[in-house]
Amino acid sequence: MIGLIADMVRGMVTRAQVTQATISGRTLVQSEALGETLNAIELLLPPGYSAVPDADADVVLFTVLGARDHVVALGGDTANADQIAGLAPGEFGLRNPRGNCQAIFRNSGTIELSGALALTGNATIAGALTVSGNISSGENITAVGTIQGGV
Repeated sequence: MIGLIADMVRGMVTRAQVTQATISGRTLVQSEALGETLNAIELLLPPGYSAVPDADADVVLFTVLGARDHVVALGGDTANADQIAGLAPGEFGLRNPRGNCQAIFRNSGTIELSGALALTGNATIAGALTVSGNISSGENITAVGTIQGGV
């Protein structure tokens, strides 16, 4: 009896790897699990998140009563991606698997962004803006007050 229950649970929750993924309304993944290929698995993500996991990303698959007609997945972690170093307890970050783009939410209230930043639309900054590189503009730059250190 215990062996039967263990087999049922194993069939309802299992770890698998993504073989391919697409976004079509929801993120859909294909995975190899328990010796079979499962297609059109819904990857459930937190509200507002969108992601297409890399092939070989780890997911946890769930089935209702072991039925394979509706499988959902959680996760999408890429085991070989470097983790964000230097996080204090309570801090978290988002990083793409290639490590060239990340956002870190610090306990101090600072949001650290790294990688190329592209903003579309208007941006308002309430506070000081410090720039350690050049400022380029395809349009006019307007200032109110004194421009210091200008040429």
